[in-house]
Amino acid sequence: MSHIGTLDTTMAAPVVEKHAATTSELSGAQKAASVLLMLGSVRSAPIMQLLGDREVAQLSAEIARAGSIPTADADASIFEFAQLALNAENGATGGIEKARS
Repeated sequence: MSHIGTLDTTMAAPVVEKHAATTSELSGAQKAASVLLMLGSVRSAPIMQLLGDREVAQLSAEIARAGSIPTADADASIFEFAQLALNAENGATGGIEKARS
């Protein structure tokens, strides 16, 4: 069985915790813009097409404001995204407390 393209969940959680302080200083839109910038325009275009006009405008504004993203912020954003994706894949649920965080 090939493991190419998979994320080792045993390694992801500690890294996300390490970067949690950095990402807490960024807004959700800033984190999303950072992830989209790291993906590049070809890979982020299909994601942007799934969003509503308001979200596209907000993310586009954040991307335009971003300039140079510090490596620590970029790393923290992508690792937080990976953790959220892993939680979604494993059936994690939301709730009011999750929405507030």
